[in-house]
Amino acid sequence: MNKIKIERQDPDNFNQFIELTEEEIREMARENAMAGREIQIGDVVQIDPRLHPKFAACFAIVEEVRNWGVIAYVPIPDKEAGTIAPVRLEWKDCAPIGVAVWTEALE
Repeated sequence: MNKIKIERQDPDNFNQFIELTEEEIREMARENAMAGREIQIGDVVQIDPRLHPKFAACFAIVEEVRNWGVIAYVPIPDKEAGTIAPVRLEWKDCAPIGVAVWTEALE
């Protein structure tokens, strides 16, 4: 896997670079998003495309929070109003995005 060179902001050494794989960068971003935040019902999570290719990077709305992860749904466009695809996601398979303002499809 290719490594990406990233400049690290260090007050003692401005020219310090670290090399990370794309997977390491994604994991760091997921951990930062999760830091100090608990996912709740109505939150939006993004699905990891590597683990769920059918829902590659889709956003899902959380319906239930479990100790192993969440039960969520992905709204399906171009279908009858209210059509959803349910999905079970372990914590490692999703990252929080924010809170859904509208959680029900308009008719």
